[in-house]
Amino acid sequence: FLQIDTEGHDPVVLFGGSQTLLRTRYVAFENHAKGYWMTMDLRMVVNYLDALGFECFWTGNDGSLWQITGCYPFIDIKHWSNVGCARRGDVFLTALRRLAKQN
Repeated sequence: FLQIDTEGHDPVVLFGGSQTLLRTRYVAFENHAKGYWMTMDLRMVVNYLDALGFECFWTGNDGSLWQITGCYPFIDIKHWSNVGCARRGDVFLTALRRLAKQN
């Protein structure tokens, strides 16, 4: 499990951490309009994580989940949110998909 909260530098940490991500089952980070998020969008990060074998979800404060991998253009909206991504084939992803269907 990898939790990233670097006040707007999350995209740079993710892009620079490819070797760590290859060994990670689940990664969580924040998306908003501060720091590097001003020049990078969530779609770029989700596409990168998708290429590394992850599926990503918006994670609501109330426990709700919405899959965002492959969901465009809705993903391009700039607002604060938490994102959780699980590796394909992992039990975490199975659980996230099940929970997302309940929303």
